[in-house]
Amino acid sequence: GRVADAVRAAFPRLADALFGWRPETVSGEATEASASLAQAVDLVVLGQPIAEDLSRLDDLLLEGALLGSGRPCLMLPRWTAPRTFGRSVLAAWRGGREAARAIHDALPLLVAADSVCIFHAGEGEERKGDGPLALSRLTSHLVRHRVKVEEPKHEANAGPDIGEAILRHRLGEERCKGG
Repeated sequence: GRVADAVRAAFPRLADALFGWRPETVSGEATEASASLAQAVDLVVLGQPIAEDLSRLDDLLLEGALLGSGRPCLMLPRWTAPRTFGRSVLAAWRGGREAARAIHDALPLLVAADSVCIFHAGEGEERKGDGPLALSRLTSHLVRHRVKVEEPKHEANAGPDIGEAILRHRLGEERCKGG
């Protein structure tokens, strides 16, 4: 509608004024710009990337914020109708310092949720902190913080696109029980 058109028209001026971020730099530097901008906030909130966006800009912004900012990221699903938010949470886990930091930073949201499902995709190696024992330790840690955590879910054959595996799990038949 008219509001969306006005926001689209104002975005380049606002982004330039606030961040020195011009549209012509976005395509080549979106990942780096997103990471840099996200480093100066408490929580990054982004919309779920959509396949219809042929520019891949949503993917690049999410990738930069998630992998390059060191800040917690909250990805909001693309809904067509209003829904309750934050009652059922999916937390993607991959062992390592960044994942541990993200879970810790998300504790206030996780404690407030009705259910939390930890999802892991990939091989699941104990030495990397994402095997069955590591997931059990993570679950115990969350329970000690009064998080209502479900049995962790694991997809061994996620392939190269783990982001797609996460979305399949959350939106498809493999959903968490609270999902």
